[in-house]
Amino acid sequence: MIYPNNCRMKLSISILLSIILLYRVSGTYGQSHLGSEETSGKEEYISVDGQPLEKGNPVETDGNIHQFVFAALLLIQAKTNSPKGTIIVIPGGGYEQLNLKNEGIKTAAFLNELGYDVAILEYHIAKDLQVRDLALLDGLKAIRLLKSKLKTHGIRELRFGIMGISSGGHLAARVVQKLNDTEQPDDLMLISPSFMNETNPGSVFPSIVPPLHPTARLFASFSANDNKNYGILKNMEGIRWSGTVSVST
Repeated sequence: MIYPNNCRMKLSISILLSIILLYRVSGTYGQSHLGSEETSGKEEYISVDGQPLEKGNPVETDGNIHQFVFAALLLIQAKTNSPKGTIIVIPGGGYEQLNLKNEGIKTAAFLNELGYDVAILEYHIAKDLQVRDLALLDGLKAIRLLKSKLKTHGIRELRFGIMGISSGGHLAARVVQKLNDTEQPDDLMLISPSFMNETNPGSVFPSIVPPLHPTARLFASFSANDNKNYGILKNMEGIRWSGTVSVST
């Protein structure tokens, strides 16, 4: 999914608003994706099974991942001795690419500067729709790994949040829908989520619904172009969440 300049600007504004409101209380294959960012500390690659990796998936000159090799997490510590928590960032790209630079690395830099450790998920991508289920498994493995073994990989505990951007928001919503009660995040942020208007095959019922017992604060940021999706997104809001905020840009 390629965004025109005005859409990228709106997306950046949405991300910034999300971070500020909810949390108020150039890479190549084998190289560091962070480049010259100075707000982040130690970084480390691991597989979604917890095995150390020397590098992530290949990143093209546009800052995106177009070729999937393996599911991975890029763990980036904030340069602080008193972190506020950990956020797993799920970049978008329509499940056909991963917009790593604009939706992953830049978002991580914002969050690091605010004092959050970050894990960026690199998940299955392909043109086949079936890849979404593989991406879902990647997301579930990644979150269960981080929830159970944060300290093992140098990530500090406290609050745990999930931020999904564009199609990454769709994946984040699907993941939360499948997690059990004890695995739920403290915060769920859906930034201009895609595909939220989809229904289950052969029915009119939405494929994305809240978990049975949600405990997270839900934050949804959307633009005027997201109105069709937002109609279904409303199904994820309500008193069952511990708190909800929606912002239109």
